[in-house]
Amino acid sequence: MIVGGRVRGFDDDTGRFVVQLDGAAAADLTDVDLLCVSTDLSNPFTVVGKVEAVTGDDTGAMVAGHLLHPDRKAVIDRRTRGLLKGRRCSRFEVSGRVLRPVHTDLIELRDPYGQVIGGAMGVDSPGDRP
Repeated sequence: MIVGGRVRGFDDDTGRFVVQLDGAAAADLTDVDLLCVSTDLSNPFTVVGKVEAVTGDDTGAMVAGHLLHPDRKAVIDRRTRGLLKGRRCSRFEVSGRVLRPVHTDLIELRDPYGQVIGGAMGVDSPGDRP
């Protein structure tokens, strides 16, 4: 499911983040433990962070966690860090264990071997707009 939300905090030094999700009950997020750029967990480069705690009630949830590589220079890490630091992400996909930011900057992300790992689910690419 894709829900609205906002980044409430991001520590640039440690990579710690807090995300508020408005459209998801905290009880529905008990299994979420990974921050990813894709819901496909068969590629290890999709996982960029770890969720440490989920709090809230039926009206919304607060998700706290940290990036796995806060200082790594890979494109995946830089883009995810930029989205969280700039608080530019307003939609998130929740799927099983995965919380994924939904943003046009994550379209066509590739791992170091050239495989596409960023998905366009729920996001219009700039070339698809009328």
